[in-house]
Amino acid sequence: MFPFTVKEKHYRVFNERRERRVKAPYLMKHRFAGSEEDWRISNLKDLSPGGMKFWTEKFYPEGSLLQVLLWIPPVDCQVKALGRVVRAVQGKSRDIYYISAAFLEISRGDQEVLKNFIHKLSTLQGAKALVDRSEVAERRLPVMSTAQ
Repeated sequence: MFPFTVKEKHYRVFNERRERRVKAPYLMKHRFAGSEEDWRISNLKDLSPGGMKFWTEKFYPEGSLLQVLLWIPPVDCQVKALGRVVRAVQGKSRDIYYISAAFLEISRGDQEVLKNFIHKLSTLQGAKALVDRSEVAERRLPVMSTAQ
């Protein structure tokens, strides 16, 4: 017999994102900021005016600064930005990393292009935004307590 019981505890988790993000299956280039190394090409996973998520074979530690070049084919535009890695998670296959980066420096014009593109994409019939900042998630976590 176990000396404790399991109960469910509910938490309300608010999305802290400031911007809407959408799926963005496009190619991008990236490298450490200030580096002369060759650009690496990767696939974007999602995109917002404030940042992006992509997967790559190269590990970038949290806090790293990256130069990024995004090509957005539907609007025929290249976006240049400086980003900071806010999360780096190893994939299940162990040779891929999912990198989330926040844009630190991006021109107003490029940011407007992203905002307009994301707004247009999220309002198309059948298109879905991944996260809207008004959404609230509810999580249920087991809580262990000692039996008396």
